[in-house]
Amino acid sequence: MSANVLGKRIAVVGAGASGVISAKVLLGAGFKDVVVFEAGSQVGGLWVYDNDSGASVAYRNLHINTDIVVARLSDFDFEPGTSDYPHHTEMRAYLDRYADHFGVRPKIRFRTRVTDVSPIDGGGWRVVAEGGEPERFDAVVIATGHLNEPRWPELPGVFAGGYMHSAQYRQPNAHADERVCIMGIGNSACDIACDLALIAQRVVVSTRTGTLIWPKWAFGFPLTRLQTRFEWPFLPPRVRTWLYKTASRLIVWMIFGSMKQYGITLPAKKTHPTSNQFFLSHVKYRRITVKPGIEAIDGSRITFTDGTWEEFDSLIAATGYTVRFPFFKPELLNLEDTKLPFYKRVVPVKYRGLYFIGYFNLDSGLPPVFERQAQWVADLELGRCVLPPPEEMEADIELRQRELADKYLDRPRLNLEEEFVRYKAAIAAERRRRPRSGAMAS
Repeated sequence: MSANVLGKRIAVVGAGASGVISAKVLLGAGFKDVVVFEAGSQVGGLWVYDNDSGASVAYRNLHINTDIVVARLSDFDFEPGTSDYPHHTEMRAYLDRYADHFGVRPKIRFRTRVTDVSPIDGGGWRVVAEGGEPERFDAVVIATGHLNEPRWPELPGVFAGGYMHSAQYRQPNAHADERVCIMGIGNSACDIACDLALIAQRVVVSTRTGTLIWPKWAFGFPLTRLQTRFEWPFLPPRVRTWLYKTASRLIVWMIFGSMKQYGITLPAKKTHPTSNQFFLSHVKYRRITVKPGIEAIDGSRITFTDGTWEEFDSLIAATGYTVRFPFFKPELLNLEDTKLPFYKRVVPVKYRGLYFIGYFNLDSGLPPVFERQAQWVADLELGRCVLPPPEEMEADIELRQRELADKYLDRPRLNLEEEFVRYKAAIAAERRRRPRSGAMAS
């Protein structure tokens, strides 16, 4: 490999999970001049409780939704005794140790917020950090995450009580003895509802569309780990995914029964599953009540689409996030909310040397997929593989958007949806896309 290739300057924006993993992979591939820009003072991104970067949405009782076997990186173990589903403090500690073990920390510029990323005529990228001078890089990896810009719903009226987004929620004591309505039935909504179930006077979860709620453990076994039992390479990815999901749904039915008995109606199309061990039990004990969508709000009174109404002290919008890149000029990518026109979720068609790591939702552990995306980026920058023609990339992006529209509910967060086995196979195929000459960069 030539010194010119390995001498490339590569910027990584963000030192959360996806950023630290990207930097480690690039350093391991032989790139020496890797600079990580981090707005806060610590490694870990959203896993740092009350991160001074302002980008963390972690609440006191947050655990990850996949177990340590499927969340583990390929060459680094969790500490012995780590929870099956690590607490945010355990996840932060894991990333801290990872950054130190692989020499990433010295490459991080802490308290350095990027304010502008723009292409340079003739190639390369201009990166400007707050209070600093412009710097030139050959490539830029964006790893700031898609869970830091709250999506506020349009309310059918004005609520007179306390109103917050789930991104602002930290601990349950502030809502002791309150009547609380939570909008949404995703992972954060169910976690917060369980937090409040034993301390609030009343907890109502309002959902326009239901979802399948999976337990964390089934028969003492972490349910997300079940996917590892279907890693049969002789079967197509679609078949393996179907087997895993069919087995999972059967187990959910055996443990919880039909969602209808909890007041949850499953939608006609796919949605992202919710994982919670306790939520449905609280519903059975009537500590949590599930209601349909909100029809009207008048002061403290909230009326639901089934015609019932109640008075509430607090309203929490667990309504997800939108995606924003404040360091890009608006016209650079022409993004439409969560519809990110990136080839295989990583490469914008128009620009070379710009990559996005971690901008997807998944039905499995995220860190190993961040790792695979970063390995593909490293291969591209080393010349070990190539991208297809722009028109092929555009066609692939359009096809994926049509597939999502056909199979999934029309919800912003579902624009980012991917299936683990299929997506992993797609990235592996891209890494095998050799230059036509078969020559490696030298």
